[in-house]
Amino acid sequence: MCTGIKGIKDLLEHISGLPSKIFIVGHDEPDFDSLASAIGLQTLCTALGKEAYIIVNDSDITLEPGVKKIKERSWIEHNIINMTAYENIKDEDSALIVTDTNRASMTCMRENLNDFKDIIIVDHHQMSPDTISPSLAYIKENASSASEIVTQLLVESKVKCPQDVCTYLLAGIILDTNYYMQKADADTFYISYYLTKCGHNLATYFVDDLIYNKIRKNNKR
Repeated sequence: MCTGIKGIKDLLEHISGLPSKIFIVGHDEPDFDSLASAIGLQTLCTALGKEAYIIVNDSDITLEPGVKKIKERSWIEHNIINMTAYENIKDEDSALIVTDTNRASMTCMRENLNDFKDIIIVDHHQMSPDTISPSLAYIKENASSASEIVTQLLVESKVKCPQDVCTYLLAGIILDTNYYMQKADADTFYISYYLTKCGHNLATYFVDDLIYNKIRKNNKR
């Protein structure tokens, strides 16, 4: 289900029209899909000429090892900041993109939503009574992951996706589908092919290194 707009082209058009400063946030205690989709969106917004930041307010101690590794590798290049830094650089004309969740209670921005005139949701989860009231929502419940949706945005925009970003997005898809055992359709496999191709086939090895133990743990439940 897509809520608020017709499709990826419309979503891209709205993001292109956002103010020049954009903050991107996923859910608290981010998993691979949350952080990867945020990095993909930051890459897109930067390519569109925006000043884009990712907000992760969780302590590194609480992050999964693989997610922590991605954050450590990406915090400078992809402008990953905490709430203290956000308070110092926000302005009245900033926009917010919420990814991999639509619930206010699940983000560190829950008390700051009124800071923004423009809020866009990019998600694949069902709406709830706690769903944020956005300017625009793209909620596609049959998508495998937020990473799949963000990759479709990158493909539509013709933005060249760096190898590291391809790797992270692929990790998000693989983990959210439990190695394509759940919620994987033709679009999911096409997007995975695209990411692997752009990653020069190195992505899979890096993904296995990051999430093999996580997948094995999930399968034992």
